Amino acid sequence: MKFSGKGYSILPITGRAVAILGLNCADKSAIRSNNLDVKETFGRSGCYIFLSEPTESKPGRVYVGQTRYFDARFNSYKRLNSFEVVYLISRTPDNKGISRNFSEAEIQHLEFMLIDHFKELCFHRNYIFENKQSGTGTVGLPSVAADISADAVAILSTLDSSFGFPLNSKTPKRAMSLPIITSGVDHKKGGKRYRLAVERDPLNHLYKVLKAHNERPSKAIAHDN
Repeated sequence: MKFSGKGYSILPITGRAVAILGLNCADKSAIRSNNLDVKETFGRSGCYIFLSEPTESKPGRVYVGQTRYFDARFNSYKRLNSFEVVYLISRTPDNKGISRNFSEAEIQHLEFMLIDHFKELCFHRNYIFENKQSGTGTVGLPSVAADISADAVAILSTLDSSFGFPLNSKTPKRAMSLPIITSGVDHKKGGKRYRLAVERDPLNHLYKVLKAHNERPSKAIAHDN
């Protein structure tokens, strides 16, 4: 997936104070230098998503990150050069045209929401999710989490519907079946039997607790953890 024409696209999200800039990684320097709207975006804070699509020989790759200043992060960010496209998610100016940014608490929660989403999508699909940590939600006011959660829903919907993001809930699962690990223990005092069935994705080194396996429910950890 690459952007044709100028090599980028900027789309404000209706009803949210958020815009998404998508651009070709290989051309980022020229695109930023030649286009004022791109240059302005690189001066903001926000979250970003790196993407490479699968080929016949390699799986696709996704990475989510955050930064206070896109320009400083990407000037010397070698990781960017190994991906096809990057999406920068930032605040739009207010109704007077004054620039604004995500707060620290907002960026933290948005990154958390995006990581959680793509970790789920990459499981058992032909994409490697390259984040090694899950991140944590904001420790700010509950209203921050609610507002950013609404932003995240709109961002992901726009990536899918307007940018044609290739990884979504309709992306086919890999043909191979995943190994399942089971375990069980008797609780001596309570007399209860605890069972656990876990599905492992070797490509992503991710595990998912199954609701049941061989008609025996998991009773140790909540389903889908």
